[in-house]
Amino acid sequence: MMTHYIDQYLDYRYSRVDKSTYISDRTILRCAKKYFTNQMIDEGRPKIISEQLEKIQSDYSKDKHNRVLAKMRMLVDHLIRFELIDNQNNVFRSMQKVQVPTEEKRHKGFFESHKDIPTEHHTITRLYNTADDVHKKLLILLLSVTGGRINEVLKVKWTDFDLDSDTPHVRISESKKKSGGKLVKDDTRLMFLDPAHVDKLKELYKQIAEKNKNSSIMCKDTYTYVVTNSHGERPSRTTIYNWYRNIWKKAYEKYKCHKEYPFPHGDTPTGYTFQAYRRHLICSYRESFGENYTKSNHEDLQLMIGHVVGSTVTDREYTLFNKEKVLQRQQNNKINIGVKFA
Repeated sequence: MMTHYIDQYLDYRYSRVDKSTYISDRTILRCAKKYFTNQMIDEGRPKIISEQLEKIQSDYSKDKHNRVLAKMRMLVDHLIRFELIDNQNNVFRSMQKVQVPTEEKRHKGFFESHKDIPTEHHTITRLYNTADDVHKKLLILLLSVTGGRINEVLKVKWTDFDLDSDTPHVRISESKKKSGGKLVKDDTRLMFLDPAHVDKLKELYKQIAEKNKNSSIMCKDTYTYVVTNSHGERPSRTTIYNWYRNIWKKAYEKYKCHKEYPFPHGDTPTGYTFQAYRRHLICSYRESFGENYTKSNHEDLQLMIGHVVGSTVTDREYTLFNKEKVLQRQQNNKINIGVKFA
């Protein structure tokens, strides 16, 4: 019976993208929900499966097709883990994403630092060098190091850094969301730092200290929060966004006509975030700013990126990153669909 539902879902995936696919999607998911629930009663986790499928059915975004595919992957991997279906039925891994017919959507892969591009022409390096103020340089550096969102970066304090330990790291406060009255994210996560980042951070901190040493304008935020304005005050989110857009536009104007390595993006950072770049592109850790995590093991790499151990995103990218280490069986044992298994 499981094969029957998988076949139906495959037919839906390969069908033409139109309004009827949404109806077909809901129908298949109802059947799958009934099947999964019955199968998982013995495992004691029918509620988990039910919640996952309800989220899929309530998703009306333009990118719904790809979201459905991702959720179905997790459900099938979960069944494989408990040997409820044969691993040969896990055909979702090799399937291509559906091209959603929306407005032009820039792919985060363009933000990647490729091997054939010199370090000085990497997008992040260009943005860092374009910033004309020590505070703005700190913003770009902190975004690129932590992979944090704007609201997460604004919370970072100098006391969150541990730059003198054997494994320098920074503690980032997460944006917590509630689901059914429960927090779905941890309070904090750790991001390990490359030694090159440590030197840059210390250098920028000294510049700020020297700048404020003889200044008559002092603020208590100056040596508390990392990102501050010229008066030592914690800036607003709107100010930070304006800084980021202006730096991006200057980098675009400077490098758009570069003969060998033109700026590969538009004049606005629409669709590009350091969060997507840092947490989802493995090679960015290896190449940007001279970082080298190629010798890290699988679980350490996940923690460095900020994902929980068992993250399907990291599993997929890491397998592509280290093809010589076939992790298919390990992946099936580490699938995380929202709960921690014993």
